[in-house]
Amino acid sequence: MKQQRVLIWSKSVSDFFDGNVCGIGVQLYFWAQTFTQNRWEVSTLTSHKSFIHENIHFIHYRNWGKLEFLHEWIAILWNIVQLHPQIVIHRGAGRITLPLAIISKCSGVKFVLFSASDTDFETGRELIAGGSHNRRMWHKAIKWLQYIIVQNQYQHDMLKSKYGKESLILNNVWGHVNITRKNNQATDVVWVANFRRLKRAEWFINAAKVMPEYDFTMIGGASKQDHGYYEEIKQQATSIPNLHFLGKKDFNETNSIVANSRLLCCTSTFEGFPNTFLQAWANNIPVISTVNPSSIISKNHLGIVVETEESFKLQIRKLLQDDRLYSSISQCVNHYFSINYEMTVNYNKLVNFVNEKQDS
Repeated sequence: MKQQRVLIWSKSVSDFFDGNVCGIGVQLYFWAQTFTQNRWEVSTLTSHKSFIHENIHFIHYRNWGKLEFLHEWIAILWNIVQLHPQIVIHRGAGRITLPLAIISKCSGVKFVLFSASDTDFETGRELIAGGSHNRRMWHKAIKWLQYIIVQNQYQHDMLKSKYGKESLILNNVWGHVNITRKNNQATDVVWVANFRRLKRAEWFINAAKVMPEYDFTMIGGASKQDHGYYEEIKQQATSIPNLHFLGKKDFNETNSIVANSRLLCCTSTFEGFPNTFLQAWANNIPVISTVNPSSIISKNHLGIVVETEESFKLQIRKLLQDDRLYSSISQCVNHYFSINYEMTVNYNKLVNFVNEKQDS
């Protein structure tokens, strides 16, 4: 039987191996793992010379500078013709979705788009670089799409109301990671995110100030949009004895620190579905969060949802002091995670969704 092929159109998996961790890269890496374990040939992009790692074929992709817009179309067509994939995958909003959707459809290839943020389908609020022209290309691309994967009910409903498109709500997958347990990186409370103002890292800093009896740890790198914010937070953090500002860490280092913590905090104004939740839940660690995708935290007792900064501080202290409550939530986390994020289950849901829509 001829081996099936999937092309993941992104450099994020390559960046992941280079230590440049982002939510998109983590999830695409785990999906690459999932497909290889199910005996697909997996190809994706890299800025390096072409190579193979963990059975993933990395294809050299070189930007053309001012001609990059034209190059995107040529490169997509060339790789689809050369590789003959059955499925092409891309994640997140952007202008590249339009040539991917058009060329895939014209080539008889199934193009699957994974949403990345709750704002992906909120007209005018999409997180797309390059101005209004790129946003218009994204709007046009959605009309071409047949296979759309969303992370929560809100994204599903926004896509339906704004574009009249159906989608599959699918949990993020979580694969095999290396964890070093009970090491000298143990901490009480951990915050993990790229430093952007919408992440509201100052909430975490203020909580550390009023709880000197606990250790707080911040992990994350500067973002291109808010580099000054990273420096502001770093400067504030250095004056707080019980707050450890670690800056950027690679994926395995971050997992090790999270695994040796007691609580993970999210202070964002909005998210799609943070991979940091899965990092915590994979280790039976509750979350305290300002976002609650599809009410998943409150419905399944996976942590505590807060709306105000004052409540955020109060709930951290409560959860760290109430052993019975902490144990109850940890048990719920263990049960929920084990039945919802297994790779094979979500792989089958994805493949069935694609095949059923093709047949319908």
